[in-house]
Amino acid sequence: MPNQDDLTAGVVTTQQLSASALAQLHRLAQTAGPEVQHALAQLVAAAQQQAHLHAQHGQVQNNLADLQAMLNRMLQPLGLHIKNWQDPAQALLQLRVFADDFEVQYRAMLLRERTLNQHAIVSATDVHGTITYVNDLFCEINGMAPHQLLGKNHRIIASGIHPRAFYTGMWETISQGHTWHGEICNRSPVTGQAYWVAATIVPFLDANGLPKEYISVRTDITKRKKLEQELAHERSFLESITANLGKGVMVLDREERCTFLNPEAERLFGWTLAQLKGQSLHGQMYFCAGQAEGEDAPACPVCLCYALQECVSFDMQDNLVLVHKERGPFPAAMTVLPLFEDGVLRGCMAVFYDITQHKRHEAELRQAKEQAEQASQARSSFLANMSHEIRTPLNAILGFTEALLDTPLNPQQQRQLTTVRQSGRTLLGLLNDILDTAKLEKGALQLEVRDFSLRQLCQQLVDMLSLEAGKKALSLHLDYPPEEPEFFQGDALRIHQVLLNLLSNAIKFTAIGSVTLHVRQGPEQWLHVQVQDTGIGMTAEQLSRVFTPFAQADTSTTRRFGGTGLGTTIARQLVELMHGRLQVSSIPNQGTCFTVCLPLPPGQPVAATPMLASVALPPLRILAVDDVPENLELLQLVLARGGHQVTLASGGQAALALLKAQAFDVVLLDLHMPDIDGFAVTTQWRAWQAQQGQAPTPVIALSASVLLQDRQQAFDVGMNGFAQKPLSVPCLQAEIARVLHLDAPAAPLLPLAPAAATAPAASAPPAAVCDEAAALALWGSRAQWQGALQRSMAQFPAVLAQLQALHAAAQMADVAALAHRWRGVAGNLQLPALAQTLHAVESSAHQGHPLPAAAWSALAQAWQQVQALLAVTEEKDSLGRLNSIGNNELLTDEMITCMREMLLNLERSEYPDLSRLTACLPPSLLPQLTQALDHFDFSRASALLREQLETIKP
Repeated sequence: MPNQDDLTAGVVTTQQLSASALAQLHRLAQTAGPEVQHALAQLVAAAQQQAHLHAQHGQVQNNLADLQAMLNRMLQPLGLHIKNWQDPAQALLQLRVFADDFEVQYRAMLLRERTLNQHAIVSATDVHGTITYVNDLFCEINGMAPHQLLGKNHRIIASGIHPRAFYTGMWETISQGHTWHGEICNRSPVTGQAYWVAATIVPFLDANGLPKEYISVRTDITKRKKLEQELAHERSFLESITANLGKGVMVLDREERCTFLNPEAERLFGWTLAQLKGQSLHGQMYFCAGQAEGEDAPACPVCLCYALQECVSFDMQDNLVLVHKERGPFPAAMTVLPLFEDGVLRGCMAVFYDITQHKRHEAELRQAKEQAEQASQARSSFLANMSHEIRTPLNAILGFTEALLDTPLNPQQQRQLTTVRQSGRTLLGLLNDILDTAKLEKGALQLEVRDFSLRQLCQQLVDMLSLEAGKKALSLHLDYPPEEPEFFQGDALRIHQVLLNLLSNAIKFTAIGSVTLHVRQGPEQWLHVQVQDTGIGMTAEQLSRVFTPFAQADTSTTRRFGGTGLGTTIARQLVELMHGRLQVSSIPNQGTCFTVCLPLPPGQPVAATPMLASVALPPLRILAVDDVPENLELLQLVLARGGHQVTLASGGQAALALLKAQAFDVVLLDLHMPDIDGFAVTTQWRAWQAQQGQAPTPVIALSASVLLQDRQQAFDVGMNGFAQKPLSVPCLQAEIARVLHLDAPAAPLLPLAPAAATAPAASAPPAAVCDEAAALALWGSRAQWQGALQRSMAQFPAVLAQLQALHAAAQMADVAALAHRWRGVAGNLQLPALAQTLHAVESSAHQGHPLPAAAWSALAQAWQQVQALLAVTEEKDSLGRLNSIGNNELLTDEMITCMREMLLNLERSEYPDLSRLTACLPPSLLPQLTQALDHFDFSRASALLREQLETIKP
């Protein structure tokens, strides 16, 4: 029997025991002793464990073989294979290298996938379209989570926009293993929002080359598609505009090759875009009138546009001519705009149209305008001629009627002659209205804007018409509150004319009640003046004709109240000339209200211009130039008192010689001299100074002229200042200080008259014979003034004779020059009446009009008054008496009333009776008033009487 050691050794050496052997050992252990049983039990356990380990080893070997096969299959796509599996260490090292490479590649793949996911919308489906993969952007654009998409068919995001054939073509492409590219509109199942993507679908093929999976990579192009749609809409819109613009549109490149024509351009040219695209149009399509067709001239609008690189327009006056393929040239207007790209001129766009009809209409309008102007000129000439032809016999009729009325007459003759006089005055008023209307329509009426008192003007009107209103027992009121402004800037005479017309009409058409003149200041400096009455009123139909010339309410009104029907027409034209409005409202049998609205700016209080204080000038070297010795004498006296060194020159030639020989600080230069006038002297002197390189010497013009053209001409030739005659010492000193840039107050601006002004203002008051106080202040002493006065007036009879001789020879320019010269003398001698009369002579001669007998009479009378002044022995007393001639302050209330009645007659164009006023009017006023009435210049006569009334203190 084997012992325990043998059994143990047997266990160690035995590789395997069969089942029958184990069974035998088990039976033997049951019969053996305890030790043997124990050894046998260990032997059986060891054998069983050995069998189990052997089985596990076999399984491991099988698993290792499978692992090796699997790893080789995995590495096969990478071109890798492990051959030395018998050496585990070497195999593990090789696997570690493969693993490191795989990790690098995997990380790169993850990076690529992450980058792709950030910029692309990625999804994957199987061959049936079931979604198997989505990235974050796919979920985001559809507004869904991955679990909501995975397992769903790709059709859930179809938009329904594309036709069925679109999807059929796509599936045919990818199912054949080809990549598909295209743009698809999808729609989110959650939000319903459509979006566009540019998609690339790539099929993944199996071992048989058949698709097993589809990968779709998309880019969101929604904004681009929206922009494309907007651009397409705008393109369609622009094409619609250009097609229906009614004007030709062409686009040219920098070489003037055609790139676009709209349908109208094709029609105008007779060519289609297909025929002209890419061709140069310069030689075929356009050229400028007066140039050969196709000539590359600078006047070509496209050439100008390219040269200037800015918009160029040729309108109807530029004579642009284009060419039609068959019909030939036609006039056109064209606007060319440059087209830039990145700041570089690339071409231009031209918009043009045919102006043949415009040219024809323009020619017709020009011809009609010329005919209308000729007709208007003929009408004006006719009215002027008729005015002269009618006024001349009418003057005789009225004059002889007045003369006959002063003779003994029986009642019937008195009544008949009174009727003749009234009819003549009515005819004269009609003639004046027609002439005023013609002037307004022609635009020949000029406004004279100056400061004036509206309150005073309105009060004068009420005072003037109060007698007429009183005859009808009417109440005439002025409603002008004290808080309303008084002073305005405007033409007081024309405002007076408008309001007088409206007030007179109101009184005429009012039988019972009142007439009120309301004055109020409206917003934005608009003046509102209302004339309100309680008269007969007007219907709506009558209101529509109230401003029509020669029209009244109806024929019965004309017969009952009289009148020409021009009053309101003239009033409205005058108001509109002043940029205002004239409105009317009326109720039949209750009254009428006319409202005048005028944009009048505030004015300064009407008062005498304060005298300037004398300016302290340093001693100066002054050249005084004048052809009148008395004027030079006065300048010598005045300037010498200031300590100045005065050099005198009696003409232009002498002045030029002195200027070239010595230096002066300032030159006082008369404008009108017989040899060389002041304008020519200045021109020659400035040229000489420039040639010599000298600084310009200040020149101040001396002139009695107030014409704007004279002052402007003086500055144009190089003069620096302007001083007016008669001489004002403070103004002259201030002007000298100004041109020498010394510290002194500015001289007041002198009133300027327009170039057409030919006579003193109609409202100028009658002038006194002399102004002794001003003369003494100017000349410094009575002896100096009287000496100059006597020397000058000793020459005046010869001057009168020379004026008459020149007038007889029709040398009106010489008459004007001589009158101008002596007007300055009279002004410096402070003889206002004589200076004013000479001014009237000068103004009339400037117009080339022969002087009427009344002008010579007025001049003779003014000269007689000066002679009387010279004849007085007691200077102070005599001068005081003569000065009082111009102002009669002893008029009775009856005479004032008489003058107001005369003013009312004049405003109605009725010839007044002067016999009652002859004794109380100043001698200097009577000739002027008589002259105005002789010429039926009632406006001038009214102005003279109003000025005289203003000087009277009741």
